[in-house]
Amino acid sequence: MSLKDLLCRYHVLGICEYGIGCIYSHDPEIAIPIPENTCLFFLRSNCYYGDNCRMVHRTIEEIIQSRDDTMLGNLFENDEPESNPKSEYLSDSKDIAFICNEECQLGRCEINPNQAARSDIKNSQSASTSDNNRSYASVALNSCDVNEENLRSTPLCSFFQNNGYCVYPRCSLVHGNLCDLCGYFSVHPFNKEQSDKHREECIKEHEESMELSFAYQNSKDLTCAICLDVVYEKSFKGNQRFGILINCSHIFCIECIRKWRVAKNTDFTQKRRCPVCRIQSEIIIPSEYFYKEGDQKQKLIDDYKKALGSKHCKYFKRGKGRCPFDETCFYKHEYPDGTKPEPQPTNRSSYNRNLQEAIESLQSEFQSNLRAILNGDIFDDYLINEIDDDSDESDDYEFYFEIE
Repeated sequence: MSLKDLLCRYHVLGICEYGIGCIYSHDPEIAIPIPENTCLFFLRSNCYYGDNCRMVHRTIEEIIQSRDDTMLGNLFENDEPESNPKSEYLSDSKDIAFICNEECQLGRCEINPNQAARSDIKNSQSASTSDNNRSYASVALNSCDVNEENLRSTPLCSFFQNNGYCVYPRCSLVHGNLCDLCGYFSVHPFNKEQSDKHREECIKEHEESMELSFAYQNSKDLTCAICLDVVYEKSFKGNQRFGILINCSHIFCIECIRKWRVAKNTDFTQKRRCPVCRIQSEIIIPSEYFYKEGDQKQKLIDDYKKALGSKHCKYFKRGKGRCPFDETCFYKHEYPDGTKPEPQPTNRSSYNRNLQEAIESLQSEFQSNLRAILNGDIFDDYLINEIDDDSDESDDYEFYFEIE
């Protein structure tokens, strides 16, 4: 006995990434399901928690023996003659169990949410081939008046959702209807909200794919204004992108416009300008498609600035350095504790601040002198000296106004 005798849990959900290399079996016909409360690490003899594990430690032999005992008990329970062939099977769902008895002949079906059970008995030979691909939910719904409220919360079968075929002949999940937009069986027949949401997502995805198709058609034959090569035909794939300037609509490949920006023989004031129209643009946006103008270009600019804002500035270095661009920098300025630095005043801001301080100081001095005059202290020596001071020294003004 080995792990290949046990059924892979992830394969049942359709998400096993190991495929044929999985240590468990992917054949639901012969493999034995692993009970949910079983510790998978103990099965591989490497459970770290030992006796303190919250899961049940079972060996492979114990799981197989438990399955055999369950099947033997089911055989004794089903030894009585059946009055209705439709009551042969129970649903595999944990949430609902369809108990179709003699009342099904009268158009009624009993639903018991507490009697969900698993049955490993195979389909009878009289079952048709077409029914093998139908879920138990749909079969029970067609034969009985089933409460659709329970089916509304039942998820879609991932196997049937992909290609319209389910590997489990007694699948307990809902088999969806075909979506005419995406081609998958992803429309829930009992949940209108899920169906409407899926359709909205499909329409949105379809519109985005159409926009990309139009963008490709408009960009595939464009040539760079510097090297005159078709951008999509450049030898290196990394250069098959456009360098979009935010303030003009001229076409450049990302390689040429970047070389223009770093050229040493170009005047610094001209590096930030377009090589054709000389309009200044602060940043270059690399893009797989070319957008001349409009909302799409603006969205591209906003997304690019947002992406830059999520990266730390290499000059600021999280507070260890100083960025020469200060507030105009598009990258993130942030300290290790998550706080952001206060805006640094520019030279003009410093000048205005000193000027305002000088004005406030002069106003305060004038009010003080005026108050002294009104109080009769006009002959105060200090006040007289201040009023009669004819000195031409301008040290104070040089301090206030930063005169060099």
